[in-house]
Amino acid sequence: MLSLKEQKTFEKGLWQKTKKAGGDIILYDHHLVVYKHSLDLILYFIAGSTENEIMLYSALTSLTDALTMLLRNSLEKRGVLENLDLVLLCLDETIDDGIIVDTDAAAIASRVSRPRPDTTEIVINEQTIMNAYQTVKEKMQQRIGQL
Repeated sequence: MLSLKEQKTFEKGLWQKTKKAGGDIILYDHHLVVYKHSLDLILYFIAGSTENEIMLYSALTSLTDALTMLLRNSLEKRGVLENLDLVLLCLDETIDDGIIVDTDAAAIASRVSRPRPDTTEIVINEQTIMNAYQTVKEKMQQRIGQL
């Protein structure tokens, strides 16, 4: 898009064409558009008309599945806005600079997910390292003694 006005016109026309559920892939204004409806929002991937629509649809499906996992089955406007940081990270893990990086929803969600609040932070200090060293030393002595 050359200007903000052209972009808004494109987006408005695209929304008018896709607001009713029923399709997944369209060619709009010399662009390949892959989209998915989810409750009260529509997710779009837009590419050049020569791109592979199956790969685009696969990437979009992976993104929506990963977001559904991360947002606990509520892929709606409010959840997306409240967790915009996760949504953007998820998008970044799926596509980077126009290149599809990953199409595995579980892998995407696992790389993006926040640590659970019930987990405690692991503190590594000198005592921890000494305990690990002592354990390894004892195991090695036992193994050598068995030979």
